[in-house]
Amino acid sequence: MKLYSGELTVRNEESNSTATIASGTPLSEVIETADLYEVPYMLVLDSSGRLLGIASAIEVLDRTLRRNLRERERWLEMPIDSVMLPMHDLCSGRLSKDPLFAVKSRTSMECTPIVDNDRVVAVVTDNDLLVSYKGVESLLLRAMTDPVTGLPTRSVFVRRLEDEWKRAVATGESISIILIDVDHFKEVNDRCGHPVGDAVLHMVGSFLRRSLRSYDVVARYGGDEFAAICFGCRPGEIDIPLRRLQDEIGKLSIPADTGIHGITLSLGAAVLHQAHAEWQPNELVEAADKCLYRAKEVGRACAWRTEILTPRAEATVDPVAVRSSLERVSQPR
Repeated sequence: MKLYSGELTVRNEESNSTATIASGTPLSEVIETADLYEVPYMLVLDSSGRLLGIASAIEVLDRTLRRNLRERERWLEMPIDSVMLPMHDLCSGRLSKDPLFAVKSRTSMECTPIVDNDRVVAVVTDNDLLVSYKGVESLLLRAMTDPVTGLPTRSVFVRRLEDEWKRAVATGESISIILIDVDHFKEVNDRCGHPVGDAVLHMVGSFLRRSLRSYDVVARYGGDEFAAICFGCRPGEIDIPLRRLQDEIGKLSIPADTGIHGITLSLGAAVLHQAHAEWQPNELVEAADKCLYRAKEVGRACAWRTEILTPRAEATVDPVAVRSSLERVSQPR
């Protein structure tokens, strides 16, 4: 990285390549109001005009142009926040209350450009730092991504849970948490070494991403544990992805030189169908964790779940039976 001295000039010019989108706007409205083939990035603002994050047009198009009809329709209902990279991950909440792009004057000031591989990624002035989003996008993505599995980190999962919880409260839609534990993972590390252990985690992470729907949130929760947020499950429907995960994990092709003969998962899930305002996100995670504990307590390689149907109802923790090959159901993606 190189530093150069220079002068920064800011002109009072409006850019046609900047689009602003209100937080919570469904992607269906985004593709109607923004020219995504001309505007590479959109600024996502809250109700006060403050910059929350930046969404890539490519990410929006990738999700809203999917071939699977159900998956495409679901993405069209999702808010712009679901594909947004939040600025506080980069700026630690130091943004001004005024929109970052609202430049009203012309001035010149001494500055120091920061160059990475002959590309300007930021400009330092005497009292501020101006960052090129294109320049730091990869850095921000790496900060939000677990390096072993390629999945979002736990902090990203917690933030998405809070955002999706607010949306569920507003829409009355059900929200589900699945906690996934790789059985006997410590033995894999002890017997085969950490490189093999990392390879197993990467394999499981990819498997989870493929097996759940593209709009479900899957993250590495910590160690050998993963977590997922699932949306719109009617009573009893959470059993479908739980059964699929149990069934399909046994079909993974594991290299013979790892010395591992198979991978099994313990699963715990909790579904909240209504009365979201009377619950908190961490309570639903705790309910899923109790189910996961029960799955490990009875011998692992199984799934347990609880469904909350009425306000503060006494929810039971029940096992999810694995169906025979003739009874297996697959959930549309």
